[in-house]
Amino acid sequence: MIIRKLISPAFVLVVLSATIFSCSVKPVSVYETGSGGDSIQHIKNVYAINIFTDYVTSELWKTEDTSCIIVKNIFDSTMLGEGGLYLKWNKTSGGCNWVGIGIGWDGWNGKNLQEIYNEAAIQFMVRSPKGTQPGLPWAMAFEDFGGGQAWAGVFSNFIEGGKITEQWTKVQIPLTAFDFNQFDADKSGIKQLIIQFESEGEIFFDDLKIVPTQSVESKMAIVPFANSLAIVDGIKDNVYSGNGFSLENGQVWLAVNDKNIMVYAEVNDASPLQNIQSGKDIWNGDALEIAFTTNAAASANRKALLLSDQHIGIKATTAPVIWNWRNNTTATGNVITKKTTTGYIVEALIPLEQFIAAPFIAGNNYQIEVAIDAGTNKGREKQYRWNNPYNEGFNTSPQLWGKMRIINETVAN
Repeated sequence: MIIRKLISPAFVLVVLSATIFSCSVKPVSVYETGSGGDSIQHIKNVYAINIFTDYVTSELWKTEDTSCIIVKNIFDSTMLGEGGLYLKWNKTSGGCNWVGIGIGWDGWNGKNLQEIYNEAAIQFMVRSPKGTQPGLPWAMAFEDFGGGQAWAGVFSNFIEGGKITEQWTKVQIPLTAFDFNQFDADKSGIKQLIIQFESEGEIFFDDLKIVPTQSVESKMAIVPFANSLAIVDGIKDNVYSGNGFSLENGQVWLAVNDKNIMVYAEVNDASPLQNIQSGKDIWNGDALEIAFTTNAAASANRKALLLSDQHIGIKATTAPVIWNWRNNTTATGNVITKKTTTGYIVEALIPLEQFIAAPFIAGNNYQIEVAIDAGTNKGREKQYRWNNPYNEGFNTSPQLWGKMRIINETVAN
C-alpha cells in the first residue's frame, strides 16, 4: 500500500533556508500567558508547554517571501490575551515551493515529550477574519535536532465543532497523531514545532500550547477461536461472537483457529464495491485491510516488521481478490461480496499456511490493525482505521496496532 505524504522529502532543506522575519520582539517567559485562560505550568516532568502566547520573539521564523505569507503580531481587544498572530498566505500565486513558520520554543532548548506522548496534545485557538472556514490546509511537525520530523495533518475532526467561525475556535491534535516513525524523529529531543501552509487563506491565531489529555491505550477486540470455520453466503452467523472492530464507516468481525482466519465486514458506502485496481494497488478503491501478527510475544514497540507480521487486503468488488503485501502476491482463500441497502458485505476464509505464521492460540493477545479503504473507481477517497485513526503508515508500523484477544468460542458470547 502506498501512503500519500503531506510533506516533500526535500522539506528539511527548505526549512533550513528560511530566515527569521524582521519585526519587534519581546523576550517573554515560557510560562507567560495572556488573560484569555489559565496557565498549566507543567505536565508530569515537561515544563516547556507554552509554545506561543501573545508576543513574537526570536523563537519564531517564517518563509521570507512576503508574497507567500504575511505574519503580523496583533495587539488589540480582538485577541485572546495581550496579543496574537494574523496569518495570511498564498502558496500558489506567491510562487514559493514551501510556505510556513517554525517556533523553537523554550529558547530553542531540547524538549522531551516521550513521557507525555500518550496523554497530551497540541492545542491552539483560531478565528476567521470573515465568514466560516471548513478547515485549515495545514500540516504540523515536531522536528528534532537531527532533522527528524513527525508530521500530522490538521484534520476537521481536530477542530471543535468541525469548522472555524468568526468566534475563537479550539483546535486540539493528540501527540499520538504525529508520526514519529516515518522519519525516525526523536520524541526526547524536540527542537521546534513547524507549521506548513498549503493553498491560501487567512486566520487569527493564538494560545499555542501543549495540554494534557486522557491517556491513550491500544484498543482491544475479542476474537473467538472456533474449531470449525466456513462461509455461510455472506450471513453473519454465531461464529462471530466477539465484540468486533468498530470503525467510522463500518464494523468488522474476525474468527480464527489454528489453520484459518475468517473475516466478516459490514461497510457503509454510498458507492459500494468500486475498485478497478489490481495487485498491490487494491488499496486505491473499496477494500478491506488487516495487519496482524501471529507472534503473541512480539514487542508492541518494535519499529520494524517481523516475519510473523502480516498485511493482507481484500479488494471489495463483485470479483474480489485477496492480496498479500508482505509477499507481494495474490493470496489464496474464499471470498464473497454482496451489496446492501447501506453499502456492502465482505466475507472471507483465508488459510494461514500460506503465510510465515504460527497458529493462533486461545488465551493469547495478538497485535492487529483493521482498515477500510473507501473510494470509487477513480481511487481511494479516505482510509478508516480501527485503532489509530490519526496516523497513516500502519502497514509498516506495528506500534500503531491495537490488540485482539483470542478466546474459546464457548466463552465469546
